[in-house]
This record gives sequence, C-alpha cells and structure tokens, in this order.
Amino acid sequence: VPLLVDNTFATPVLQRPVEHGARIVLHSATKYLGGHGDVMGGVVACDEEFAATLRQVRFATGGVLHPLAGYLLLRGLSTLPVRVRAASTSAAELVRRLTADPRIARVHYPRIGGAMISFEVYGDPHRVISGVRLITPAVSLGSVDSLIQHPASISHR
Repeated sequence: VPLLVDNTFATPVLQRPVEHGARIVLHSATKYLGGHGDVMGGVVACDEEFAATLRQVRFATGGVLHPLAGYLLLRGLSTLPVRVRAASTSAAELVRRLTADPRIARVHYPRIGGAMISFEVYGDPHRVISGVRLITPAVSLGSVDSLIQHPASISHR
C-alpha cells in the first residue's frame, strides 16, 4: 500500500514527505503554494509509474489546470520560502504569547513550524472571535490574511 501524504499545511519548505518514504504527495495549490487565495488547483507529486496512471485518468476526465491558475501558482511558488518562514516566525511568537496567557487552556502547534495554530480557551470561544480586530473570522488558510475560526460552529458540525 503506497503512503500518501497531504503536505498542504507544511509545504515543501518545511517537510519533504518523499524523503521519509511517501510515494504520493498532495498539495492544495489554493492554500500556501498559491499564497494569495486566488488559485484554484492542486498538485500531485509522485513517481513516474503513478504519474502514468494519473495521466490516463486526466485524459479520460479532461481535468487540467487553467493557464491563469498555472501562472498564479508559479507566481506564488516564487515567494513560497520567504512567506512560509515569515509566517512560521509570526506563528511561533503568537504561540509563545498564547501559552503565557492565563485565558488560554491549551495551544497546539507543530514542531516543524508553519502558520497553523490551534488553541482552546476558557469560556466562550465566540466571545474571543467577536473580540478580535486584526484577524478576520473566516474558513480558509494559506493566504496573506490572518484568519480565525471555531470549527465546531462553522465547518465541523
């Protein structure tokens, strides 16, 4: 059974799954790879044998990346390392501050870095979301905007 890894959150900047035994690596190009929330697409990185199978499926279904999306993805990839490192630095500082805040019950953050932070608060999470001023309440990730959401209320019901 081949190992497949969705590397959308880590990106190739922070993690290279093939070097750890993965045969297939997926990325949502809509997120960090594009970086601006304006690309609709995905990436499958794999060996040539699996790529041949994917080409047959693509030939039968016609699914190809739109040329403008390809251009926007290429634009995003050119700044990916800088954006991921800056986002990781900002996230690590936010994690440090959240961890020291007595109103925060728990903070979840991957050791490899990245921009995804999850935290649990004492009390009503909706109060926290409605109280933020510089962060937008929305469901997405990987763009230049800082977003906050409460999945149990929005996307995980």
